[in-house]
Amino acid sequence: MRCSSITLFFVSIIALGMPTSTPGQWLNSTLLEEIAASEMRSAEIPGAAVAVIEGDTPVFLRGFGVAKVSGEESITPETVFQTGSVTKIFTAVALAVLAHQGRVDFHQPAGLYVEGLHPTLARLTLHQLLTHTAGLNDNEAPFAGIHDEEALAAGLKTWNETSILTSPGRIFSYANPGYSLAGLVIQSVTGKKFAAAMHELLFEPLGLRHTTFRPSLTASEPLAIGHIASRGVTIALRQFANNVQYWPAGYLYSSAADLGRFVIALMNDGRLEGSQVLPSGILTTIAEPQVEPPTGIYQSYGYGIGMLEVNGVRAAGHDGAIAGFSARLLMVPERRFAVIVLTNKHLSILGRTVQAAFQMAFPPQPRNGWERRTLLPVTAEDIARHAGIYRHGPVQVEILEKDGRLVYKSASLELPMYKLEEARFAILPPKSKTPTAIVFVSAEGGETVFLHRDMRAFIKVE
Repeated sequence: MRCSSITLFFVSIIALGMPTSTPGQWLNSTLLEEIAASEMRSAEIPGAAVAVIEGDTPVFLRGFGVAKVSGEESITPETVFQTGSVTKIFTAVALAVLAHQGRVDFHQPAGLYVEGLHPTLARLTLHQLLTHTAGLNDNEAPFAGIHDEEALAAGLKTWNETSILTSPGRIFSYANPGYSLAGLVIQSVTGKKFAAAMHELLFEPLGLRHTTFRPSLTASEPLAIGHIASRGVTIALRQFANNVQYWPAGYLYSSAADLGRFVIALMNDGRLEGSQVLPSGILTTIAEPQVEPPTGIYQSYGYGIGMLEVNGVRAAGHDGAIAGFSARLLMVPERRFAVIVLTNKHLSILGRTVQAAFQMAFPPQPRNGWERRTLLPVTAEDIARHAGIYRHGPVQVEILEKDGRLVYKSASLELPMYKLEEARFAILPPKSKTPTAIVFVSAEGGETVFLHRDMRAFIKVE
């Protein structure tokens, strides 16, 4: 019965849209709960929290499942999860608050605010750091790192030219270290440790009682435990990811209820419960498109927030993934609508649940999928221009020619490349039903200088 009702929902919702009268009037809460529960069972997700916001009201705020597999503690809207890169929205908003106060300028170099940086890092602007155009490598940060809060400043001041992929401003390349440096600017300008500064700038004014960067403060909170899939079984992790140097990029703890308050303030021009808690225009500041990533889910990117189309409407938000946890926060600012999902399993977003909420609110629009693309022939010019070796930090990718076709090689894996458009190709990773986009980016002279994949640039070295 559940499957048939879900199918009927997706067919019948086509004619519906979000009304403008009573908040949540359009929402079928029972069906949304059913879809979320079904998706959790399919993906073996122990627990999740979901919030749907309209205007200044949470029209749906639910917890599902348990905090730990085989445990008894239920997830509630106040349960605390790690949020991964949803953190980046908070870091960008905090800097936007400082900019509105005249304490920082996004187009000034970080070295103006932070002493002791290597010159190659000191010249990078907040604009470049927050838009991922600073030319930094995105070397994977260890989930188990330094816990001392002094490490943010001490660690970053040891970074040098090896952190650089290419010169700033050349290309969008997603880089967590850029947000670490942006967070250090917050710390330096406020004269407070990063976690304390974020509490003063955002958490306290917004009344976010279940939000923090400090793991020690979660001890008294209802806390979800992270999980991963191991040999087909969902298992609980024994510890939380923690690396102070990367707190500003992805280590925020928060709840669905708190994230709901946060987006209500953003979408209502800084107002929450009748008070001006953030500067007016703050969402416009961070969500104004600044750059177009060649690959990835975002059509454009602002400051800590990506823009994309969901169900035919322009949405803004960010996904998050960190050891044991997944998160998604999406807003439709023009309609003051948002969906928030937190789960306690790695790489396990409730995508169908998010889509269902959007379909309840907005009429679905047909979209072209990869499978509908007409493949183009690979030419001798394609091979001559794109074949070579590309690197991003220690990661190397090679583009080969075999039997008149281009082949993508990473370590021992070789995959055929399919041409979709000029300079845009796709590969199909093993065990995946979703192709991965590969885009070649050329210099003014026409020579290929970058390979772009999963929002990151690989520079051509041979």
